[in-house]
Amino acid sequence: MYLIAGLGNPGIKYEFTRHNAGFLTVDYLCDELNIKCNRNGFFAKSCSVNHKGQKLVIAKPQTYMNDSGRSIRVLMDYYGIKADKLIVIYDDVDIPLGKLRIRPKGSSGHHNGMKSIIEHVGTNDFARIRMGIGKPEHDMVNHVLGRMSDEELKTIPFDKGAGAALTIVEYGVERAQAACN
Repeated sequence: MYLIAGLGNPGIKYEFTRHNAGFLTVDYLCDELNIKCNRNGFFAKSCSVNHKGQKLVIAKPQTYMNDSGRSIRVLMDYYGIKADKLIVIYDDVDIPLGKLRIRPKGSSGHHNGMKSIIEHVGTNDFARIRMGIGKPEHDMVNHVLGRMSDEELKTIPFDKGAGAALTIVEYGVERAQAACN
C-alpha cells in the first residue's frame, strides 16, 4: 500500500497558485485513474484505488502547506503505511518552471511543507516528486502564493508528475528517476 500526497493549500483563494502544484498533480492523477479525491477525514481530502495490484491512498492535506505533516502522519498511522511507501508531490522554486525532479529521500530544503512532513513522519527517507515553479527575482511569498498564468499551467508537467508517482509504485524510484529527471 502506498500513500501519494500532493501538497497545497485548501480553498478557492489558493486553487491555481504555484504552491498548489502538488494538489494539481494529484488532481491529474485522479482524473487518469477515473476517481475523485473528495473523501473528508484525517485532515485531508482523499481516495483509494487499486492499481496494478497495489492499493493506493491518494491525499491532499487540508491543514495548509506548513502543517502538511500532521495530516500525512494520521493517514500513515490509520492505513499502516511505512515511510518507504510514501510519495510526496510538491512545488519547488529551485527547479526551473516546467521541469520536475524525483528523489528517493532528502532534506526539506527551504520548503515548510516538507519540514512539517519530515518532523511528523520522523524521517526524510521517502520519495518525493518536486514540480518546478521557477524562482522569483524578488518576492518569494507572492511568487508561491501567486496565481499561475494560463501559460504556466500549460508548462508545468502535471501529467509527468502523475506518471512518475505511478512509476514509483510499479517499478521503484530509480526507474522513475531515469525516465523523468
